Amino acid sequence: MASAATLGRVRERFHKTRLRDGIAKVRERLSALATVGSAWPWAWYWPNGELPDVIRYLSACTSPDDRVLVTWAAPEYFYYAQRGFGAGHALFIPRTFESLADRQKIVERLERERVPIALINESTRDEFARAYPELEAYLSGRYFAAGHFTIRDHSRIAVAVREGIVASGSFGNDAWPCGFQWLTGDAGR
Repeated sequence: MASAATLGRVRERFHKTRLRDGIAKVRERLSALATVGSAWPWAWYWPNGELPDVIRYLSACTSPDDRVLVTWAAPEYFYYAQRGFGAGHALFIPRTFESLADRQKIVERLERERVPIALINESTRDEFARAYPELEAYLSGRYFAAGHFTIRDHSRIAVAVREGIVASGSFGNDAWPCGFQWLTGDAGR
């Protein structure tokens, strides 16, 4: 069954190349790909399915020097949103950077950086908490869920906003907070 599905995708992708339509159509296709690849948000290239609304949200509602924290292995979120990764890590994978010194350094970085948004995978939160208890405690104490979305594996993701910031507006149908202003006295700001 998997082979049939794979073969179906190959046929679909071959059809998209337009090789059967001649070299002019191939050139047209290549030109179109160059165009969609040169203009953000590069939605055509998103790895699986439609570009999530959260990508446009992060780009529109955070500043280019803000960072984002993502608690599961999803480095594409940083790339497509054009934001740096928070706490010095693009990937939080259990059994990596698990020493006490590593875990403390992660939290210290997070305290110094501008990380208004943390995307927290609630479906894997227990595993994350076991691997990074100090970071989990920091997130639980300083970030609150302002909304949720679901990713392709059906995991529920919290759009968590850092305390100590005020939103000047909202974004999208879910009215996620947007346009963050850091309150004075907030550490590292």
